[in-house]
Amino acid sequence: MRLVAEHFNILRFDTRGQGLSDSPAGVYDLEAHTQDLEQVISEQAIDKFFLLGLSNGARTALEFTRRHPHCVLGLVACDTFDKVGPLLRLKIESWLKANTIGGPYHRFDVAMPWIWGETILSQHPEIIEYYRNRANLMELRVVESLIRGTLIGEIDVSQIETPTLFLVGDEDLLTPKSYHESMAAKMKNAAVVEVSGGHASLLEYPASFVSDVLPFLKKLISQEFSYVG
Repeated sequence: MRLVAEHFNILRFDTRGQGLSDSPAGVYDLEAHTQDLEQVISEQAIDKFFLLGLSNGARTALEFTRRHPHCVLGLVACDTFDKVGPLLRLKIESWLKANTIGGPYHRFDVAMPWIWGETILSQHPEIIEYYRNRANLMELRVVESLIRGTLIGEIDVSQIETPTLFLVGDEDLLTPKSYHESMAAKMKNAAVVEVSGGHASLLEYPASFVSDVLPFLKKLISQEFSYVG
């Protein structure tokens, strides 16, 4: 994110159940996350902005953009999906079962092959160990709320006309390139770019911010200003 902060003002927030945000009772589904984002934008009184999200965060960004197209100048959606098909449901439900049966470390170990790319596992195992050590920082019921919420909600991406860049890791086994191509095909102004990494591609290879995200955003800015006057 530092690479982007050199060019843009950045607003980040912890979604419910994560970081310093509250962890209320209930399931943290797409509707809840989208409402939270709407509240953040309203409280900060931001009129025009870009959105960038990874995985479930990208789902929230897609749904927010569908609802509020005039606010979003451009959208970057990374390693994500618009609906939960049978195969993706089986993958995610295995995390839920692992969390219930064996706790946070077992859940992490079951989910790990779907999240991280083989290259990063081979070359930087210390990164994986870092995140595994953090796996038990959240309550089991909060993790369950997050996982169950991921299984709920479908986004009609055909309603999104905002310029959209889909980034997908070339080793993403959870939401492969075909998912992103299917979404882009339903939209009027979307492109798919394959980058290095697994489902956590931008965490694994932050250089993608420079090679792909920044050029996309700068191009949209230049187009925005070209209409002024």
